[in-house]
Amino acid sequence: MKTLLSTIALILTTLSSTFAQELRSPLHIGFIFPISSNGVMAKDYTNDVSLHVIAGMSKSEKAFCASGIANMIMEDAEGMQAAGFANFIHDSARGAQLAGFMNYVNNHAEGVQAAGFMNLTGSAEGAQLAGFGNISIRQADGAQLAGFINIAERTDMQGAGFINIAEQVKGPQLAGFANIGEKVEGAQAAGFINVAGETPVQAAGFANVAIEANTQIAGFVNVAGKVKGAQIAGFMNIADSCEYPIGLINIIRNGEKHMGVTVDESMTTIAALRSGSRRLYGIIGAGYNFRYSGNTLYALEAGFGAHLPISKNFRLNLEASCTGLSDMWNYANMKSTLRVLPAIKLGSNVEIFAGPTINMMIYDNSYSGEDIVPSYLWSDWSKGNFYGFYVGGVAGVQLKF
Repeated sequence: MKTLLSTIALILTTLSSTFAQELRSPLHIGFIFPISSNGVMAKDYTNDVSLHVIAGMSKSEKAFCASGIANMIMEDAEGMQAAGFANFIHDSARGAQLAGFMNYVNNHAEGVQAAGFMNLTGSAEGAQLAGFGNISIRQADGAQLAGFINIAERTDMQGAGFINIAEQVKGPQLAGFANIGEKVEGAQAAGFINVAGETPVQAAGFANVAIEANTQIAGFVNVAGKVKGAQIAGFMNIADSCEYPIGLINIIRNGEKHMGVTVDESMTTIAALRSGSRRLYGIIGAGYNFRYSGNTLYALEAGFGAHLPISKNFRLNLEASCTGLSDMWNYANMKSTLRVLPAIKLGSNVEIFAGPTINMMIYDNSYSGEDIVPSYLWSDWSKGNFYGFYVGGVAGVQLKF
C-alpha cells in the first residue's frame, strides 16, 4: 500500500509540474527579453500575439509575432513571424516567416519564408525566397528562389542568380551560372554550365554534362552518356550514343569519324574532319586555294551534313558549309555552299564522293574574285560588296577511323 501511495504521489507531482509549465498568453508585449509582460518565464509561454521593440522569446507562437530585430521561438510557430533581422524557430513553423536578414527553422517549415539574405531549414514545404540563398538540409517541397544559391536534397523547383544544387528536382532548375542535380525531371537552364545524372533538357551558355538526357543545347560543348534526342553545340558534342548531334566536332562512340580531302571548282583544296552519328555530322577543315594569281589564300571551312543511306555501300551526303578564303592580312571572301554528294564506300574504311554545289560568293572591293570564279548565274555590287550566285562542284575522298 505504501508503494502504491508513493507511485500515485509521484504521478500527481509530475502532472502538476507539466500543467504548471503549459503557460498561455493571448498577448505578449515587451522591449527585449526578459523585459516583457511574460518576464523571465517568457521561454515557457505559448502566445497568440507577440510584439517586441527589439527582440522577443517564447515557447510557441500561434498567430502573429513581430520584433524590431529578432524573434526566438523555442518550439513551434504558426501564423506569421516578422523580424527586422532574423527569426529563430527551434522546432517547426507553419505559415510565414519574414526577416530582413535570415529565417532559421531547425525542423520543418511549411508555408512561405522570405529573407533579405538567407533561409535555412531542416526541410521546407511551400516557397523559400531569399536575396542570397536558401538551404534546406532535407527536402524543399515547393520553390526555392534566391539571388545567389539554392541547396536542397529534394525540391520541386529552383531558381538562382548563380547556382542551384539538389539531389532530386521534380521541376526545372534555372540559374545564372550553374545547375547541379542528380535527377532533374524538368529542364536545366544556366548561363554557364549544367551538370546532371538524368534530365530531359539542358540548355547552357557554355557546357552541359549528363549521364542521360533527351536534349542538350550549349554554346560550346555537350558531354553525355546516352542522349535520346539531339545534342546542339556551338563547337563540340561528346556522347556514348546520340543519333542527332549538331556541332562542328562530334565525338560519338557508336557514330562515325572521317578524315578526308576535297577539291572544288575554284581549286580550293581542304583537309576536313567529318564527325557525327550515322545520321548527322559536323564539318571543320583547313586548306589552300591553288587558282588565285594574287596573294596566297588560305581556306577555313565549317558546316553540317546529313547521311541518307541508299544501299549498303552507297549513300547521299547532304551538306551546308561556309568557306572563307584569306591571306590573313588584307584580302578575304566568304562562300556559302549547299552540296548533294553521292558517296561510294570502298571497303569498310574508305569513301569517295563527288557532286554538284550551289554557291553564294561575297567579297568587298579590295579583292578581285574573277580568278577564282570567272562567271556567275547572278551577281551584283551593293554598298562596296560583291554578291554572286553560281553552280559548282566538289569531289573528295575520306578515311574512316
